[in-house]
Amino acid sequence: MKKNILPICFLLVLSESVMSGGNPFDFDDSSVPSGTPVSTSSTYYISDGELPKIVSLAENGNVEAMLKLHRFYEMSEFNDEKSFEWLLKAAKAGDLESQYGVAVLYMNAKDFDSAKAWVTKAKENGHEYADSLIQTIEDRQK
Repeated sequence: MKKNILPICFLLVLSESVMSGGNPFDFDDSSVPSGTPVSTSSTYYISDGELPKIVSLAENGNVEAMLKLHRFYEMSEFNDEKSFEWLLKAAKAGDLESQYGVAVLYMNAKDFDSAKAWVTKAKENGHEYADSLIQTIEDRQK
C-alpha cells in the first residue's frame, strides 16, 4: 500500500526547525530583487518598462495586450476602472470571453440593458453559456 509521505516530511522539517530554535516560516528572500512582487498578483505584473509597449500594442488593436492590461489592472493594481476599460475594449474588438465578462459585470451592477446587449453579442459569436446568462439576467430583472 502506497502512502503519501508529504505530510510526514513536512512535519519532520517543521519539527527539526523548531527544535533547533529557528522559525520554520522564515526564509531568505535576498535573491529576490527589491520591488519584485511576490504575491499571486505577480503572475499579472507588468514592469514599468513593459507597460508602454503593451499599452501601445493594445491601442493598436492587439486583443491579447488588452487582456493582459485588464488582468494587470485587476489583479496587480486593483484598479477596477482601468481593468474594466481594457476588458470593454477587448469586448468591442470582438473577443468572445470579454463580451461575456462585460455582460456579467453589467449584470452585477444591475445595468440589465447593457448586460443583455453584451451577452447577445457573445451568443451571436457562439459563447456556450450565453443562453444561461440571458436567463439569469431576465430572472434578476423581475
